[in-house]
Amino acid sequence: MRLLPIILAANTRFNHRSFAANVLALLLLTSTAAAAECRNIRVLDGDTIVSDIALGFDVVLHQQTIRIHNYDAWETSYRRQTIEYATDEMAKGALAKAALEKLLGSASKVTVQEVAGRDPYGRRLLDVYADGGSVGETLRAQGHERTEKRVSTLKND
Repeated sequence: MRLLPIILAANTRFNHRSFAANVLALLLLTSTAAAAECRNIRVLDGDTIVSDIALGFDVVLHQQTIRIHNYDAWETSYRRQTIEYATDEMAKGALAKAALEKLLGSASKVTVQEVAGRDPYGRRLLDVYADGGSVGETLRAQGHERTEKRVSTLKND
């Protein structure tokens, strides 16, 4: 709460509109641990979705690419050139994607919570919850997580 006097001091004239804007800024700055609601969800693969993220106060981040934090599903395509693929990778990836679509599609509310910033591909690393349950833990329990360590084909790794 040390930010409130600093934000308020930045305004030389007090009015209700600027006060409300300052309170909103303060809430957004300090609410990174709060869950935000996902809308218009599209599943890309078994561990990645694209969604609008409603932060509250009519603030929406549109079309955000979200990687489920701490969960690694099988791949659904051979796009990544920096890893070696298992022989049954695509089949398992398709099952993981279908399971994620079913889980999110049947949920009455999907929320996210930021925990780790972004990954090297620019995706937001978020904990994702369907009706309050962890999506990563649910998919892991269903056997959709890739358990082997990925082998990189990069020469510098």
